[in-house]
Amino acid sequence: MRPNRFQHQPPVLFRLYKVLFPRFFFFRFFLVKLFLLVFFCCSIAASVRATPSTGGGDDGSYQYALKEIKHVLAGVHLGEGSYSFTRLRRRFYHSPKPFETLSAKYRGVFEFDNHGATMFVADTFVGTSNTYAGYTLLDATSYGTIGYGDTVIAHVGWADRQNFLFASPRYSPAPVLQEFLRTPQSQFIRVRHGALDTISYFADSSRKITVVIDPKQNNVVSLDLLEADDFFGDVQHHFEYQYTGTAKARYPNHVTERQFGVITEDITIARQAVRADSTPLVSKMPEDYDLGEAEEIPAESIREGKWDDHIRFFELRNAESRVLIVNFSDYLLIAEAPESPENGELILKHVHALFPNKPVRYFLFGHHHPSYLGGVRAMVHEGVTVLALPQDTAYVRFIIDAPHTLKPDSLSLDPKPLKLALLDTDATFTDGIDTMRIFKLGARSKHTDDYLVYYFPHERMLFEDDLLAIDPAKPLRACNDRELGVYAGIGDFHLDPDVIVQSWPIRKQGDMVIPYSILKACAEMTATR
Repeated sequence: MRPNRFQHQPPVLFRLYKVLFPRFFFFRFFLVKLFLLVFFCCSIAASVRATPSTGGGDDGSYQYALKEIKHVLAGVHLGEGSYSFTRLRRRFYHSPKPFETLSAKYRGVFEFDNHGATMFVADTFVGTSNTYAGYTLLDATSYGTIGYGDTVIAHVGWADRQNFLFASPRYSPAPVLQEFLRTPQSQFIRVRHGALDTISYFADSSRKITVVIDPKQNNVVSLDLLEADDFFGDVQHHFEYQYTGTAKARYPNHVTERQFGVITEDITIARQAVRADSTPLVSKMPEDYDLGEAEEIPAESIREGKWDDHIRFFELRNAESRVLIVNFSDYLLIAEAPESPENGELILKHVHALFPNKPVRYFLFGHHHPSYLGGVRAMVHEGVTVLALPQDTAYVRFIIDAPHTLKPDSLSLDPKPLKLALLDTDATFTDGIDTMRIFKLGARSKHTDDYLVYYFPHERMLFEDDLLAIDPAKPLRACNDRELGVYAGIGDFHLDPDVIVQSWPIRKQGDMVIPYSILKACAEMTATR
């Protein structure tokens, strides 16, 4: 008897297989090979679907992205109507220490027409004792706004429209998705297929958008905006969406935004039947209303000033700031470089033209805000040693190490190591003839904990960044807290200035040069009250 190869009853499918094909061994073998071939092809197809397509020239992927975003916009969860919201904002600001945030609360309504092509927001900033209303209208070609507490339409330009547009995902992804429909194919990057589809494209030269879509739910799960910042480099804004409602009426009811790992926006949304009243804004927009044009200030608009052979100033119109150049016998020191690496490069260019045979050895910043530290990356690329208090070193390294891929600067294109030297709370630089003394005013400034002032004994001149709001041409008044901090520091450090020169704001040549006698009189007036 032929031995039975099966100790147990064969599986049902195998028994059926034998019944249908009892003796055709080669046909059975062919079916197995066919099954393996089909399985292999399906695996290849699945891997191709999961592979990203790249480049704006891939028309198939671009058309797929267009179709999917149109499908999402057509979904009722983003659709027409009005929504009430409560917005909790934590914004980075000119804080006493780096990366501190300031909280604010807003309440209001927003509404869409034409699937997000037009958006209107009417909300109120909730202050400690008062509330301030604001209004904003955005469409495909225009933008109008009345600021919080204002009664007239603000003078805005196209850049202001773009800034609001790319902040609008805090309410809904719809306006940015509408903008994608007008984006040239050349700016499209790719689509990644999978359980979640990911669409990436360049919104403009300084912004990259990545949208994550759930095709089954027809929802935007998240939206990432990578934006070029002059100071911080590539800054990512990560928006996440949660939804509520039925399958026929779903909408984002909770939106969060993160920057630097911190939740900066937390918005709760509810649909409402009452339409928002746009009259306060629309009634003040003339029929020929158009976006204004920003004043064109040449990038290299810089004024040179000479105090004496030891001290020079550059005034940068685009930053309304004054830069200090200290000329020692065998080297130069630059103090302050406002806002951006480009300004840092501009300062260095003019310094080299003014002192062609003298190296820049040191860069110094009066405190950590962008108006004074913004050009530090250009200084590092030049090989200049950065002077900093110990409390600022981690922040300086963060700025130097920040990627600048969207808007490359000299340091990102040609990396150089950071040269860093620590400052004490009282430091002196001298060549035996001229002297510069540096003091930490710190918290006495009522502005930042790292605040520095510079004193030049020979010139009897004190240089500081932005603490005084005194106009010598106006009647004498009492000092504010920051001015009192400067006055107290001068006494504590036993200085004897004749004049105080300030870095910002410089709106016309010679601004913010204040006799010390006026500051003293203001302080004395305050003391008598």
